[in-house]
Amino acid sequence: MSEVKKYSAEWFQKNAREARIEAEIREASRREKRIKRTNRGDPEHQLQKSCVMWFDLQFPKYKFDLFAVPNGGHRNKATAGKLKSEGVRAGVSDLILERDGFFGPIVYLELKTDKGRQSDSQKDFQNHVEEKGRVYKVIRSIEDFIEVVTKHLSDT
Repeated sequence: MSEVKKYSAEWFQKNAREARIEAEIREASRREKRIKRTNRGDPEHQLQKSCVMWFDLQFPKYKFDLFAVPNGGHRNKATAGKLKSEGVRAGVSDLILERDGFFGPIVYLELKTDKGRQSDSQKDFQNHVEEKGRVYKVIRSIEDFIEVVTKHLSDT
């Protein structure tokens, strides 16, 4: 009788260990797929990352003059409500580039892929900015970004 219990305990431990290993493999596979999906499925993110990296390498002394406005992305309702109450506004541009302090020239940069389109709230924000005489640009490539930034920094 004790032999059967010993065998059952060994069998249980072996299967539990194998089940843990299989679960870890499944979780690692899910994480890998999620990472691939995130990187492949978000070309605007890749463009913004490239633009900021280029800017930081070209103009390290101006690194605080270019900043992102993290108002996009998927969030749960609680986080979205919290951010909204803190002042996050739909349609605000992805990047803001300022020079010469608070009252200096400001450029609002909305990053889009070749096929990307502005939402209605982004168009409203663009109109608001341009009515104030400020510059708003839709950036569709790193080349567009380099051209706009270089011109803006040479004008100030």
